[in-house]
Amino acid sequence: MSKFIIEDVIEEFMDEDSIEQDIHQHPLSWCIALLIVTPPLVAALLQMNDPRTDPALDSLGPLQSIVGLVMYMMLQTQLFIAPIACFALAFRRHLAPAVLVAMGSSAIMLTLDISTQQGFWPDGILGPVVAAACLAPFIIVLRKKRTQLNPGRSRQVWATLMATSILMFAVATLVPAVGMYADEEFCPPFEGEMDQFYPQLSPAPCDEPTMYGLGSLGLVVAAIGWAWPRGRHIVEEIADDIIEAAT
Repeated sequence: MSKFIIEDVIEEFMDEDSIEQDIHQHPLSWCIALLIVTPPLVAALLQMNDPRTDPALDSLGPLQSIVGLVMYMMLQTQLFIAPIACFALAFRRHLAPAVLVAMGSSAIMLTLDISTQQGFWPDGILGPVVAAACLAPFIIVLRKKRTQLNPGRSRQVWATLMATSILMFAVATLVPAVGMYADEEFCPPFEGEMDQFYPQLSPAPCDEPTMYGLGSLGLVVAAIGWAWPRGRHIVEEIADDIIEAAT
């Protein structure tokens, strides 16, 4: 059901007339949003380990180094620059570019492989704290919609896209960060070696990282429900679909 909700919302958001009008009104904001989202999204989709030296950009000739550097910088700073940019754009009431940044950054973070994601998180409890801090600007932007959008269909569409982006961003950031912390705290070390040399002493499979990681998604749903009370049922439905797919 949530799949059809999101498809309908995206189709309405991408109305050509409204998008064209907003681009004419805020061209700089759209340029900033596209600069933040497009280069790292292309790099993530093409699975470039290092865009600065990746052979996929050889056809660009002398522009290869510049384009590769932009891709690399935006990819490495995406976790922090996207929430800040979304908050800044929404603060100036440029809400369409703001939600574009939220949608694009969540897609980028989901596309990154696990080893790349692990490089973002500090050790220990600081990892989940950083991930939660990166989610906070998105939730604040969603909360402020009442003073920036008039009640009606446009607010419903915008809030649905924003809430979905927050959930996707949380799945790509907070969930693995909490899972890594739970793995360090609750799972026995050197489990593989124990299986090999002492099978009779081998502990049961460690499920805590998955359990705690998905549990943190419930906290995100509660935060989104606080920011957008009327859309709580939509958020819970999407979250259930995400958890079902993950398990």
